[in-house]
Amino acid sequence: MNQYNDATFPVAKLQNFNNIVSFSTTNNVTLRHKSQEPSHKAMSSSKSKETKSIAKWVIATMLLIFLYGGAIAINNYTIVNWQIPWSIALTLSLLTWIPLGKQWERSLPNIHRLLRLLIHLTAATSMFIFMIFAINFFLADDSSTHIEKAIVEGHYRETHYKSERVGRRVYKRGAPYYEYLIRVKFSDGRIKDITVPKKRYDRIRNGSTLEIKLKDGFFGFPVLERKQAFM
Repeated sequence: MNQYNDATFPVAKLQNFNNIVSFSTTNNVTLRHKSQEPSHKAMSSSKSKETKSIAKWVIATMLLIFLYGGAIAINNYTIVNWQIPWSIALTLSLLTWIPLGKQWERSLPNIHRLLRLLIHLTAATSMFIFMIFAINFFLADDSSTHIEKAIVEGHYRETHYKSERVGRRVYKRGAPYYEYLIRVKFSDGRIKDITVPKKRYDRIRNGSTLEIKLKDGFFGFPVLERKQAFM
């Protein structure tokens, strides 16, 4: 009996040792795996934040293009010295910097203060200039519609180009198209360039007199009638 126990004792010790080694190895692998989990989560969180940041800048850029483009488009139907509405928009933007400066500092802490001011002015001016032109145009007083005479001082055409998509994110300049304009002068000295169809452009001669239908805008800037700009 004693001989049997003595013979099997080393085997039992060896099995216990193997169990200890196996347990230790398993724990080390588990701990190593757990220690790597936070880093993966941190990388995933960082990528998510970066994606959101890029998306915000893309949306902001598209919004700026829309606001400035809309303001320019409506300006084509508004008879006003461009310096007046733009000066008003810039002044309002400067005034809003006072309450919003701290917010820009929290949003963009890693850039210079002057650059934050420039970003604010660009964004705020786009909003104010669009609001000025849009409100003045769309809330114009229809009852004030009247006809004014203007003399044609010149006519010209502008060349623009369409954009053609050649790849997922690659565009090239496409076929040209033309915008036809006439320059008219009102009796009070105001000058306005008006876009006209090509057929009417070909019939108009310099020095001729046109009757143009106008109405008073909400802020007092005269606007052209959309359906019939002139006769």
